[in-house]
Amino acid sequence: MVLRELSFSTTKMDFATLTPALEMKGAPIPCAAFENCAIRTSVDAGTVLSQEGMDVEFVHYLKNGLVKRMAHSEEGKEILINLQGPDSFVGAFPVLLHEASSTKTIALTHTTMLSISASDFRRLHAHDCSCASWMSRVLSRELRISLEHHLLLKIPQARRRVELFFSGILPSYTNDPLPSMLKQFEIAQLLNITPEHLSRILRQLHKEGMVPQTASRIQV
Repeated sequence: MVLRELSFSTTKMDFATLTPALEMKGAPIPCAAFENCAIRTSVDAGTVLSQEGMDVEFVHYLKNGLVKRMAHSEEGKEILINLQGPDSFVGAFPVLLHEASSTKTIALTHTTMLSISASDFRRLHAHDCSCASWMSRVLSRELRISLEHHLLLKIPQARRRVELFFSGILPSYTNDPLPSMLKQFEIAQLLNITPEHLSRILRQLHKEGMVPQTASRIQV
């Protein structure tokens, strides 16, 4: 299977090979019906776009910017689930499933998006074939990227995971080398390493010229 081949070979793969979807090539173009119903909005870093356990009133299609999705663990600790960037939805899955949001979504940077009511989103998905097809492509792409991030965490070398995050994943979403709203312990959670070890790796990578100075300065 392809997934098995990827999981065994990620230590030797460069980022473009590991996560081709993040190159943003071929991102589905929003359908006209969606754009006609949506309102273009922009929010500053720190704005909460959805709340965990709450019904979703609006679905947001990200045009640019970066958001993080948080959820509570069984121990009650809030943890970082993943990052989302341009050409992805915030709130689409719970709206289509008629469920409350399972995560809290927060803008990490200034973010521009197309926002549409939950009822209009469901209506377009149910009755507009071209719009439903576009939504399916966007959601499928999101799942693909999520899977590829999961494969990244299977790389046994912690340093390699950090390298790929700062040289590939983060730059694919934003030009900011380290958004201020993205905390060190959250990056450590995402990469499955301790914050202390992350600091050591970043200092070494900065000395080698592999990460910007801003990233190397984050502290425990």
